Amino acid sequence: MKKKTFMMIVFCVAATAAFAQTVTDMVETSSGFNAGSRTEYNISAVLGQPFDAIFSENGYEIAEGVSQAQVVTENITATVNYGEAYTEHGFDYPAGTEVGTYTDSRYAVGGAQYGYDLLTKLTLDVIKALVCGETVYDGDHNPYATVAVANYCWTQENLRATRYAYDNTEIANAGVYNAPGYDDESANESTYGRLYTWYSAVGLPEDGSGTLVPDANGYVQGVCPNGWHIPTAVEMAALNALSSEDIRTAELWVAPNGNTNSTGFTSLPAGMYNAATGRYERILMDTGYWSVANGTAGGSETQNFASLQLPYYCNHPMETPASASDMLSVRCVKNS
Repeated sequence: MKKKTFMMIVFCVAATAAFAQTVTDMVETSSGFNAGSRTEYNISAVLGQPFDAIFSENGYEIAEGVSQAQVVTENITATVNYGEAYTEHGFDYPAGTEVGTYTDSRYAVGGAQYGYDLLTKLTLDVIKALVCGETVYDGDHNPYATVAVANYCWTQENLRATRYAYDNTEIANAGVYNAPGYDDESANESTYGRLYTWYSAVGLPEDGSGTLVPDANGYVQGVCPNGWHIPTAVEMAALNALSSEDIRTAELWVAPNGNTNSTGFTSLPAGMYNAATGRYERILMDTGYWSVANGTAGGSETQNFASLQLPYYCNHPMETPASASDMLSVRCVKNS
């Protein structure tokens, strides 16, 4: 009678301190026989070594094969900037590896023709380097410090430009806060920067005509320095996810509460111009920043666009609609 051949091995790993001495207990179970004749064998083998098992019962060969332990001994997570190589732990990702997330495994030779033992798994993130801290200049050649906040590079000060950097033309509405008790425009501009309508911020006519023309990367430069842009919805949302205390200064706010400015964003209470009332309002109490998001110009002065508001009494920023003819501060984000 022809002998049957079958093997099923179950691995139960009992790890010890020294990898080379780790023992794998394997249970061999024959199959294809009636339950009364089934036999189990407990076998031990050194991890990383092939194992041959041939068993006979009543003259029949019931199992044969090779056991090869496959155990993950290390899970590695690593992050490198684009342009940097990753060659640790036997992995080889060159400097030209594209931005993205990669998963990989490395095997140590175990049993020659019997295969390999899985030893190490890698999750590698290749990211675009965030380089901040340089000084940038607007269309009037005003300098601005920059800072990394919420995974983007931001200008650390409110814009003061009166001309667009890309063509040196004059910005239609680049106002300076002026209200009873706060009428020193020179001091207000120096401290808080200028306030812009949404139209002027993004570089459109004040009558609401025209449409936005983003660059190849989808950015709108507007009043920002060359190489920088008005924040997108995604970039503003990243800022919105932070605590207000972490982006507001401890100075000048009417009630500084727990403001720490731990991110270095340095948000000051610049107030706003309310187009509905025709007045500058809320200095020392609030500030707002334009986003490019949520709307296209369409001829209505009451049309709303997305802004980020930081009233002194809120612990978190608020994404708030504002009239395109209101005047708010502008912060810029570096093109990626």
